[in-house]
Amino acid sequence: MLIFNILAQNLKTSIIVKTHFVFAFLFLMISLLSCSPESSSSSSSSNNSNNLGSFSVNGTEATSPTATAVISDNSIAVTLTADNDDELVIKFNRYGDFLSATLNKPDATTYSSYPYYAANYFSFNLESFDDSTRRAKGSFSGKVYLNDGNLTAPYKTVSGTFEVSCRQVLPTVAGLGASCVINGSQWRHTDSWRDEVGSEFIYKWISDDQYMILTSINGSATLGTFPFTPASTNRFQLAKFDTTTLQYIYYNCTGSYAISSNYLYNEFLGQKLVSGTFSFTAVNPSDSADQIVVNNGTFKQIF
Repeated sequence: MLIFNILAQNLKTSIIVKTHFVFAFLFLMISLLSCSPESSSSSSSSNNSNNLGSFSVNGTEATSPTATAVISDNSIAVTLTADNDDELVIKFNRYGDFLSATLNKPDATTYSSYPYYAANYFSFNLESFDDSTRRAKGSFSGKVYLNDGNLTAPYKTVSGTFEVSCRQVLPTVAGLGASCVINGSQWRHTDSWRDEVGSEFIYKWISDDQYMILTSINGSATLGTFPFTPASTNRFQLAKFDTTTLQYIYYNCTGSYAISSNYLYNEFLGQKLVSGTFSFTAVNPSDSADQIVVNNGTFKQIF
């Protein structure tokens, strides 16, 4: 199918225009859920007084930076703001997987980190995260681009540290996303979106490594366990980012998935909340010896 040959560069357009489930919920709730138990002004002031952060842009230290942070489900966003109104937003999850760094300039110019295989192009280290206090400590350095889908675009180099208490924001739906074990290593998504090709919807989950998990399971899926092959209408798939070509290699995948829950989430929009498990073996279409085993997969998504 055409979707399985899309270049990583071209994927950026769909990322911009499609729904970003994880951080869309995060920042929507920041503005709307002021009634969250942890969002009172007293709690926020207490947290902010203990927050520390510093950053530099092209080697110039930000003056008098302030730091704030929010956590929604597993997703964290740390915002560092200088007195010249430079704003740097670092997004990641509580497990230390990096999503993005975005530099917002006072003139409304925005620079962002490269989104594919993010850990290969931007250095991020979550030194600690305390579940009881929601306090996160970390450091970062790397390039942010004027066109974040183009490694040759104009860029700025940013670096910094933070130690912050995260204000908790309740997500609209908890636990959305995907996780699995890829060749024996735990994998968790940091972001997701949906592409539409004809009558088919392809849901995609990425983390900060080279892997992408895809599914064409839709809201009409029935409960039960089902096998799939590369030719199946309902299937899961793995893609691996190639740093030489800057393209994703889409593997042929054979395995099974199970739907454990499927119910109407939004009657007005006809949306369903579907969750289940998956496992499969992925084979490089150009090299049959290149095989990747994916197991213990779980997902929960609005379709």
